[in-house]
Amino acid sequence: MLPSHFDVCLLSERKTIKGRGFFAEVVRTMKQRILAPIPVKQTSLNKFIPALPPLNPRTDYIALSEATSIPDFKLKYTIGVREGNVIEIGEKHCLCCGRALVYNGYNKRIIELDRGVGRFVFYLHRKRCPVCGEIKIDLSCIVQGSAVYHDNYSRRARQHYMNGLTPIQIKRVFATDYGVKPSRSTIVRWVNASAPPLREMLDRTPVPSSGFWSYDEIFMRIRGKKCYDLCTIDVETGFIPGNKIVPELGRQPGKKFLTEAKRHGKLSIDALVMDGTNVLGKLFHTRGFDRITLAQCVMHRKWEVSRSIKKLAGIPELSRKPIPARFQPLKKRFYDVLDSPDETCTYIALEILRDTVNRVGNKDIIRCFKNIEASLPKIIACQRDIRIPRTNNKMENSHQHIEYYPSFKHRMMSSTGAQRVSDYRIFDLNFSLFPSYINKIWKKRNEMKVYYMENSRDRNALGALVHYASETKRLSRWYGEYSNFWERYLAIR
Repeated sequence: MLPSHFDVCLLSERKTIKGRGFFAEVVRTMKQRILAPIPVKQTSLNKFIPALPPLNPRTDYIALSEATSIPDFKLKYTIGVREGNVIEIGEKHCLCCGRALVYNGYNKRIIELDRGVGRFVFYLHRKRCPVCGEIKIDLSCIVQGSAVYHDNYSRRARQHYMNGLTPIQIKRVFATDYGVKPSRSTIVRWVNASAPPLREMLDRTPVPSSGFWSYDEIFMRIRGKKCYDLCTIDVETGFIPGNKIVPELGRQPGKKFLTEAKRHGKLSIDALVMDGTNVLGKLFHTRGFDRITLAQCVMHRKWEVSRSIKKLAGIPELSRKPIPARFQPLKKRFYDVLDSPDETCTYIALEILRDTVNRVGNKDIIRCFKNIEASLPKIIACQRDIRIPRTNNKMENSHQHIEYYPSFKHRMMSSTGAQRVSDYRIFDLNFSLFPSYINKIWKKRNEMKVYYMENSRDRNALGALVHYASETKRLSRWYGEYSNFWERYLAIR
């Protein structure tokens, strides 16, 4: 905490100048030390007491209870500020027994100010009663117990964490770039302070969605125990509607996750692209999920084909060796089914492959063929609707964005910490996509408006114009939720 006439550059030293000459010395020293304009002026003992007036040269004392408008400021003794960054009790006699208070030394306190502004050293002047003992100065109603660093440091730490740096790396960045060394626990506390509001904001705020999603899981370990990160992404808009850490896979966790990702009905899922596994069981045969068109990633099926043919050739499944030339025709028959341009060609290629597989007679090849035949409706779903992608590549790329945090997959200590990492990374991705997407919708609205002015009788154009107008309002509202969180916890002030 700092009186308003103290400039931030004078906070590292204790002044002992008395009377009116003190203020002349302040001005003189300011002119000597300030070589560049300071963007943030510290007008009070610290950032928590902005209403603190300057010291009066005659009284040389300010009572904090009179200078602040904090309703909770209810202290038994009067606490004030004296010249030289000294905080002490104003009373000279004990309020309990009436004995005269005696001075009992100083306690030094340090506050790190903003970047390039310096540090503030102040002193708590202790007093004690000969009978009642030490009179404790309690500033908890004004200053937080951990208020050592300027608020911008916590915001920078959160931004670094959102960009994928660990607390130890953030500590090194602060030491190199800002000349301060907050502890790892302090950085973790800063990051954790905004984690619950971020989780709440992501849960209640929808994102632009076309209804065509991709789904996948990230296999991870938390304290050595296997856990899963369930992920979805909109294949057209690129936004991530939902992401959740769960201890196990199955129908119930998947149902709860997709329900939350849809924001309990605010968004819809028309089609879902998945890999070759069936971890959600019979979820898509239940009410509310039975109308979703399921598609399957072709690339995962090709990987399965390559592994089966390698086993037939006597090569380990995970080997990087290419498939021998004599097995390339068999591979091509499988790929003809997966790469067919339409449904008719797919079934023709499947029957040709069936005859080839029967002649080969290998159990691994037969199992691979049966898996493809069973999932054929999911494979040809993208042929019936061109909006459904053939692969799950966009989902895999979003995994890389989340896994950029180095400890995410193998060294997280709790599911809460893993969820915090994914929330920060998803906020970073979604928040960066909003401006361009809103601009895209706005351009479409303007184009439709011009078209409607030339074709005023076209009712479809009028309906599209109304749709784009309402869509713009919704996007502005959703983007406002993200912007409010950014301004409250992340923006540098």
